[in-house]
Amino acid sequence: MSLIEQMLRTVRERRLFDRGDSILLSLSGGIDSTAMAHLFHEIRDEWKLRIAALHVDHRLRGGESDGDRRFVEHLCRSLGIPLSVREGSPTPRGRGSSVQANARTIRYAFLEEERAASRIDRIATAHQRDDRVETVLLNLFRGSGARGLGGIPYRRDAVIRPLLDIRRHELLGFLEANGHPFRTDRTNKETTYDRNRIRLEIIPFVEKVLGRPVTGPIGRTAEVAAEIDRFVASLAHDWLARHGSPGGEKGEGWEEARLSIPAEELARLPLAPAREVVRIAVDSVAGSLTGITLETVDRVIALCRPGRRGTIRLTGNFESRRTGALLTFGGPGEDAIPFEFPLPLPGSVRLDRGRVVRIGKTSRPSTFPPAGGARIVIDGDRLAPPLTVRSRRDGDRLRPLGAPGSRKVHDLLVDRKIDTAERDRLPLVVDREGIVW
Repeated sequence: MSLIEQMLRTVRERRLFDRGDSILLSLSGGIDSTAMAHLFHEIRDEWKLRIAALHVDHRLRGGESDGDRRFVEHLCRSLGIPLSVREGSPTPRGRGSSVQANARTIRYAFLEEERAASRIDRIATAHQRDDRVETVLLNLFRGSGARGLGGIPYRRDAVIRPLLDIRRHELLGFLEANGHPFRTDRTNKETTYDRNRIRLEIIPFVEKVLGRPVTGPIGRTAEVAAEIDRFVASLAHDWLARHGSPGGEKGEGWEEARLSIPAEELARLPLAPAREVVRIAVDSVAGSLTGITLETVDRVIALCRPGRRGTIRLTGNFESRRTGALLTFGGPGEDAIPFEFPLPLPGSVRLDRGRVVRIGKTSRPSTFPPAGGARIVIDGDRLAPPLTVRSRRDGDRLRPLGAPGSRKVHDLLVDRKIDTAERDRLPLVVDREGIVW
């Protein structure tokens, strides 16, 4: 089977693009992307494709970067492929970051900008089977779950990878057999990078010890892991569609900048879909899973156990907060705005996040207070109207039920482990003489 036939088989089986589509090629000038450019040039007319390309110059290798740029410009002219060139110099951005990781982030951002501006259907990157195997091993050694063991996906959103079933040496053989030049990145031979060590030292060593190739079996394991991950992800998406609430109110569009879910419902899920729910929730509000480790996910899930409260820092300025029955994902808690509203008797006051304080009258005898903190019964004859609902103030005191004296509201909230960001949002019902509830 020729290389073109191999690529088209992957395209058909994975439904990566259709006849008449427009494709933006990510071109570096190396073996993989150069071969991809020639392969797409070969099928362009038959598939009626509109082909364009983007080269990102990261300015990481001085004169060699200039050479890469000139090579890609010449390649695209010779193949009749419109080319755009962007520049972006990556720098590490905090712990766990790297130049390579930030270069990848910049590159994908430029590709998406170009795709959107040019109204192109798909972005094609030149990842091949060896890349996927290296990624699987890299993630395995980091302690990844099923998603990481699935390696590089064939498709994610608008990004497709039509070479993922082809080996690196096959692409090299294709270029050499047809006399097509390509660029060589000297940093690919440097073993200072984990990926290079896996490619240059670990895989050859394992194959030598076992006496057989391992990339095929690892690739098949990756595909099984990817299928499991897709199934678990579908369960998590369905669960969030039923239980997720944007801004704390029930609704279908849970993919909002703020998301609340019932904590104990999440705690009852099996661990695999529960972890995926947390990942989707973080990604939906923060737009990224950068820095979200398995340990972070499990700490969020632990917040869902009965009686737990607290806040866990996520990626960027986002956090997950457990308050009462809800687990909320969103931006950092803004300073609460003091509030005060009249509370008619009978009547109600609507607060933020869908909260409502209601008061009514009853003549039926009842224990005081009944079970649960969301509803109480008080002696109406002892009230000193008018009633108001307000936020706490410095110096607020109340007399807890059964206590010999009064306590500061602040101290009571601290003892009850109410999150700092929530203390100024809690509603107090007061009359002329002080705090009623």
